[in-house]
Amino acid sequence: MNRAPVLRLAKRVRLHRDAVRGRLVLLAPEAVIELNAEGAEVLSLCDETRTEDEVVSEMQARHEGGDVERDVRTFLERVLRRGWVEGFTR
Repeated sequence: MNRAPVLRLAKRVRLHRDAVRGRLVLLAPEAVIELNAEGAEVLSLCDETRTEDEVVSEMQARHEGGDVERDVRTFLERVLRRGWVEGFTR
């Protein structure tokens, strides 16, 4: 059975609550990436337990009535391409 990969933050990045900015930021080598609330929420779901489809489903459940699928998938594609999130199979 071929299982979809689960998502996690790459080993060299982490979410951090920035007291100065008053929000979560993504710390990457030599970079601090400011996140909006939805971006931080999506990245917090990349916790080694959910696939991309499960992250999308959870965001849709949290934002009832909103069509967030395309935005979430586009955001995940971007952070995967930049190497901030990685997918792996267990």
